[in-house]
Amino acid sequence: MDSLTAGDGFARGGAVGLALAALAAYQKQVQQNGKSLYERGAALVDIVLRLFPCDKASIFLLNPAAHMLVGLVDVDSQGRIRLISEQEISLSEDLPLTAVAMGKIPYHADLRAKAAAIVPLRDYQGKIVGVITADRGLVSSNRTRGADLLWALLFLGAAAGTLLLWGVDLEVQPELPPLGTGSSPGLMPEGSPSLNDHDVSMEHLIHAVTAVLELRDIETAGHTERVADLAIAIGVKMGLSKWQLLTLRRVAFLHDVGKIAIPDSILRKPGPLDSEEWAVMKKHPVASYLVASGLPRISEDALLGIIQHHERWDGTGYPFGLRQDNIHWAARTFAVADSFDAMTSERVYKPAKSLAAAREEISSLAGSQYDPAVVEAFLRLPIDFLDDWRNQPRLTPLSGALAHLFANLPGQEKPGK
Repeated sequence: MDSLTAGDGFARGGAVGLALAALAAYQKQVQQNGKSLYERGAALVDIVLRLFPCDKASIFLLNPAAHMLVGLVDVDSQGRIRLISEQEISLSEDLPLTAVAMGKIPYHADLRAKAAAIVPLRDYQGKIVGVITADRGLVSSNRTRGADLLWALLFLGAAAGTLLLWGVDLEVQPELPPLGTGSSPGLMPEGSPSLNDHDVSMEHLIHAVTAVLELRDIETAGHTERVADLAIAIGVKMGLSKWQLLTLRRVAFLHDVGKIAIPDSILRKPGPLDSEEWAVMKKHPVASYLVASGLPRISEDALLGIIQHHERWDGTGYPFGLRQDNIHWAARTFAVADSFDAMTSERVYKPAKSLAAAREEISSLAGSQYDPAVVEAFLRLPIDFLDDWRNQPRLTPLSGALAHLFANLPGQEKPGK
């Protein structure tokens, strides 16, 4: 942490770079020295102080039963960290702190003066579980940079709450749902994989990174959840092992994460891409591979599935032009789910196909674009299952919370515009 600064984050990509730098640093701190709630809280305020221009950072947790905000830790400009459990604030008090904690306002900040910035801490479902305060924070003579700093702090609050409260028994912290129920309870077929503690920790990190991408490309929000469910359903029909199914889930959630490096003018273009823009977009599988390879415990099979997910059975895909069985099994399986979701999703430049029309198109492309064995397994999925799958919410809890938070953020253009 000693060398981590806001300048480093901005050098890697503005507000997004700073947000990801902060989250990665916090994940590392929790893994190395995060056995207790106090240690995880101390690590979080230390990161806020180092990455954001503030004199003091604090964490308050929400106690809904007592209708109170209770202090956890704070850190001053000298890096001195202390417990502040004696600080209690009633939610009935009319303060910016309580307004943010109760969700009445998405954040509090004054970018024009030396004022406190207050952002909500959220769990993996997007529920507010506390607040982060940065006294005299986010002050900048450059208003755009100040808005970027606030954007990054909002993201850190939305993504870090799960890691902070892991294993803490709070009334507002629900149990982790079974795999595949983040947006579609009861949808996953029998035989889906289960997660151990290490897998769950990685799931939370992956969800947080995915939320950043979905915020930039809000039109495709929910795509990762849906395509993960569909890929696993196809895998079950193919008789894949639980380890293989978990690999498919990793591929689904990380296959497009490299798009974080694609310029907004291309990623959010309201129409088809031209040839030069396509050349840039086609680099995203390699970028996704590079991002994913830095995650702990990521398997080689998942990485190969990520980098090859746009290869085609007949060798006309990218980035390598691989053919048939030379394409990794995870990429061949995932490609059908990914394409079906794209076909049945509406875009500003194309209407959504019906389930029947999309199934027919997938079937017609067996042996050219897709592995025939994967297509055969896909066609055995009941139409009722596909109806339920199609009706999943477009926004995951975390990306939905982020979209709400950033809807009116100063200096930020609304997604989709």
